[in-house]
Amino acid sequence: KVGICDKPWNSAMAFNPLAEDGSQIIVATGYGKLRLYDTTVGKRPQLNKPFKEQRIMTVAVSGDENVWWVGDAGGNLQSFDVTTGTFMGAIKGIAGSVRSIALHPTAKTIASGGLDRYVRIHSTRTRRSVAKLYVTSQVNAVRWIGGVAVAEEKKKTSKKRKVASS
Repeated sequence: KVGICDKPWNSAMAFNPLAEDGSQIIVATGYGKLRLYDTTVGKRPQLNKPFKEQRIMTVAVSGDENVWWVGDAGGNLQSFDVTTGTFMGAIKGIAGSVRSIALHPTAKTIASGGLDRYVRIHSTRTRRSVAKLYVTSQVNAVRWIGGVAVAEEKKKTSKKRKVASS
């Protein structure tokens, strides 16, 4: 009736920092699709790009470049170049689901964490590993605080924080 062709299962969202008015939203679906919605244009997605067969868990947008970083439930972490419309190189070595990624505000590094219990820091230019830290439980979220990657662990009884220096 409304003309939606795909099932609307949204699993991750991020605002596009290149749209200064906040009108562009990047939406990742549980069916492995990456969409760009622009509220000034209409209700339909302006970009609809299939990623992989797994559910996309997290999306991070680079503010100075037109690159989106996408992590899914299969352990894939890859960059998407918006200007060319293609997926670029992937980061290797991740064993479990990527639950959270965070781009450093000043340095060209990305932190990732997931169900394999490692917090990894990679260079966004070379995609090589800079640091890797094992935590005792599954990582639910990764954020940068003052140049340090902080992972919040997912525990049943208590919440602990592990800090990995870059």
